[in-house]
Amino acid sequence: MHAAFVVTCSILALSFSGHVCFEWLPDLPDDTVQYACVGDDLLLPWNFTTSPGDAILSIQWFVRGSSQQMIAIVSLNNFLATPAFSNRVERVEDAGLNVSHVTAGDTGNYSVQVTGHTASGAYFVYSRFVVVQIMENGKLLTSDGQLQATLEPNAVFNSTADEWSLVLSCGNFTYLGDPPFNMEWLTPTGEVLPSVDYTDGYFHLHVTSDGNYTCRIPQQAAADVCLQQNSSRHANAHVDNMESRVILMEARLDQLQKQNTPLVGTSLPPVAQDTNLTKKIHTLEQGFQDVMAKLAQLEKDNEELKQKESNLTNYVQSLEARLDSTTTNLTEHCRSLEARIEAKRDDSNLTVYLQSAEARSDAKVTNLTDHVRSIEARLDQKDAKATDVARSLQTLSDKLSHRVAFTAWLSTDITINGTIVFDSVLTNVGDAYSYSDGYFTCPIPGLYFFAFTSTPASKDFAPNAYLGKDGTTLCEAVAPPGVTGEVSSCAAVVHMSVGQKVWVFTKSQLSSVSTSFSGYLLSSD
Repeated sequence: MHAAFVVTCSILALSFSGHVCFEWLPDLPDDTVQYACVGDDLLLPWNFTTSPGDAILSIQWFVRGSSQQMIAIVSLNNFLATPAFSNRVERVEDAGLNVSHVTAGDTGNYSVQVTGHTASGAYFVYSRFVVVQIMENGKLLTSDGQLQATLEPNAVFNSTADEWSLVLSCGNFTYLGDPPFNMEWLTPTGEVLPSVDYTDGYFHLHVTSDGNYTCRIPQQAAADVCLQQNSSRHANAHVDNMESRVILMEARLDQLQKQNTPLVGTSLPPVAQDTNLTKKIHTLEQGFQDVMAKLAQLEKDNEELKQKESNLTNYVQSLEARLDSTTTNLTEHCRSLEARIEAKRDDSNLTVYLQSAEARSDAKVTNLTDHVRSIEARLDQKDAKATDVARSLQTLSDKLSHRVAFTAWLSTDITINGTIVFDSVLTNVGDAYSYSDGYFTCPIPGLYFFAFTSTPASKDFAPNAYLGKDGTTLCEAVAPPGVTGEVSSCAAVVHMSVGQKVWVFTKSQLSSVSTSFSGYLLSSD
């Protein structure tokens, strides 16, 4: 069932004017960002509604990544995918599209274009656009694949609580839109909090106390970012007491400077306002005294840190002395053991033990030699299998290289008596179609499929058009005489030899709307 919607009518004139009632359903609005994992299926649910009597002539899907390319087309109720997307795409409902087994290379801007006419003959063209980003499995969509949590150098003021807060950030994400999850934070007290916002690739949390904070992706969102359910991705940030106090102090000082700026360079107020001015000056002096007191406390804390650093240095020196003493003792003990070993080398029991050890070593060497030979034999068998696989891959590569396909359109209305030159080329795999003379020349012998559609631009000319091969008419596209804008088509499957030509010819005046010529190789000889 489609969601509820409101249909609005507009007037669109191509061949002649008429009322057009066409409405996209709100399933997938323009500029939406869709995410999918590598190997998953991507569903683009584009749906629409039309008025009774309206006719859909064609639906076309495109993708723009590193270049613009057509995905598929629906013409005369036939769904045809281009070779690059063959067996990977299927039409869903009205203009929806399902792309199976997506790869990282499928990231790009996807669009659909619907062409049709109303019951009165007015043509209409409507399009829809969406951004698709494909994520690799097990890899975070960040600048380096890792999470980074940091304490920002600037504080923010919470007017509701009337206090300053520190800002923690976690990122740096490279999503094309908002991420499909909200980062959560574990506080030093064990409380789990959501992020307050997401900007420029970072999630943020406002805090007022020091300690260790952890940002992490929620377990229930692991599948949304292509991670395994039990995988844990997190980063830690430590809020140091001294560093946080300095950041908050700088924020308060900046606030005081902004509040006092209007008083600089102003004249004294009237006598009646002296009392208010005195109170304000007293408040500023009191704030300044508080700042100076806090600075004094910071200096005291700094002296305490220096004393702790001195004590730590003395302790490290003591540990180094103990380590040197232990090293000396161990060296003497090793020398004693070496002397005892030397004394036992002449012992007959030790000689017997060494001979037994040598015999065991020889047996192990023999076993290892036999094992290595067995492994070499197995490797020779695998090399033979690898050679067979390489031959099979070469055969498959040779078959895949035999690809021929093309689609071309008229860029403008024409009046023609002879071969139609479709000068706007959409696809030309194999470069077999010539947009300069309109002929397709067979490069690979085999079975081909050809089709064309035509739309007369004037009722004064015969609307018929023909598909020809080396002087033989393969099929004829017939439209009712005296009618403008009626789309006709014909298609044929024919065997071609190298050098044979196929073209479309007519004696008529054709419209560039829905006049096209397509063909592709079904199978080579």
